[in-house]
Amino acid sequence: MLSVSLPTHGGDISGANDRFGVPKGGWLDLSTGINPFAYPDVTQSPEVVRRLPTAGDAAAFEGAARTYYRVPAGAAFVAVPGTQAALQILPLLRPKCAVAILGPTYNEHARTWRMTGHDVQEVSSFEALGDGDISVLVNPNNPDGSRYDPRLVLELAEQVGTQGGLLIVDEAFADTEEGLSGVPQAGRDGLIILRSMGK
Repeated sequence: MLSVSLPTHGGDISGANDRFGVPKGGWLDLSTGINPFAYPDVTQSPEVVRRLPTAGDAAAFEGAARTYYRVPAGAAFVAVPGTQAALQILPLLRPKCAVAILGPTYNEHARTWRMTGHDVQEVSSFEALGDGDISVLVNPNNPDGSRYDPRLVLELAEQVGTQGGLLIVDEAFADTEEGLSGVPQAGRDGLIILRSMGK
């Protein structure tokens, strides 16, 4: 059985409390996409927070997400409790291999693959992504906003998939630009696209 200590994500408020004490007014955690100020005028039935979602609830959510993200019929779809969960799980699903990440980018990609023993290389060009068994692209990139044409991304997925590899495209911020997402043309082997509702 594989035992891995996964990285802490976010500001770890309890750790900050232990180390620095609790400031007057508490902490404001700006380390993640979590908004401490809830949406205004949102009312929920108490029933929603008192029970686990049913299979019908999950189907309704997945149907709404498939429609919103324009996931093609037949493409696999997995809902996870945040992209960070996917980032921590994906490296555990592959044997140790070479991982190429177009950087500089969001640190958690390299961190989670390294922590599970993979050989991670940060590459500086889109073309060099084809060199890894696993290739990781953030589109649009965080933090510099670089964007890559979805047609080129899908061509890269074909190339990587033909070689038995896998292209992971993190589209956490893709909602900022119409037509940037590769999801509507997805549904092929060798391609995983991550989307985020929290952004």
